[in-house]
Amino acid sequence: MQPYTVDMMFENHIGDLEVTPGPTQMPAFSNDFDMGFGQPAKWGLGFLLHEAQTESGRPKGSASWAGLFNSYFWIDRENDLCAVIGTQVLPFYDTHAVAMLKDFESAVYKNLKS
Repeated sequence: MQPYTVDMMFENHIGDLEVTPGPTQMPAFSNDFDMGFGQPAKWGLGFLLHEAQTESGRPKGSASWAGLFNSYFWIDRENDLCAVIGTQVLPFYDTHAVAMLKDFESAVYKNLKS
């Protein structure tokens, strides 16, 4: 893979469209969700792109996504890190799983600054 290919993955590929919170269509499998965590987001090639820092510290320009059973990852090229947290819990965007993700993310960025 060429560096420019990776760079393209982190570029906005939906123009002015916004990624908005999603309402559940199947409550047994998913809660309502906001993958931007209250911040604006776009789509690159395969990742959600964060246009602003999240409250837990994930910086602008990072990329992320998640799996149905509350597995989450993010890639932060600015700080040269990636992180994964995985569970096997339904429904998606479970309150406790999202709280754990935010706590984990906060701890990662707090320790980067130490």
